[in-house]
Amino acid sequence: LTGNLKHFAPYAKVAHIDIDPAEIGKNIPTQIPIVSDTKEALSQLLDQAVESPKTAEWLEKLSQYKQEYPLWYKHDPNGMCPQWVIEAVHKVTNGNAIVATDVG
Repeated sequence: LTGNLKHFAPYAKVAHIDIDPAEIGKNIPTQIPIVSDTKEALSQLLDQAVESPKTAEWLEKLSQYKQEYPLWYKHDPNGMCPQWVIEAVHKVTNGNAIVATDVG
């Protein structure tokens, strides 16, 4: 999580999954606190997930964003930049990887 926390996703409903209850809502307000192992919590959430009629519309919008704002980064000859790592993972998995990040 970077930037000004006061302005982070002002209209979002934030779900925070963490095995440590002290971490829930520590950095940003959390509307859906879930104290659990992430693998277990996500497995249960996926079992209950239903596809929304808005999904196709949202995926189309994301496709437009990819066209308008393609991945760009400056190569660092002294190390790796995060964009390069994500691009490399995408290539070796043929786009079938799910990448999650952590703030801690």
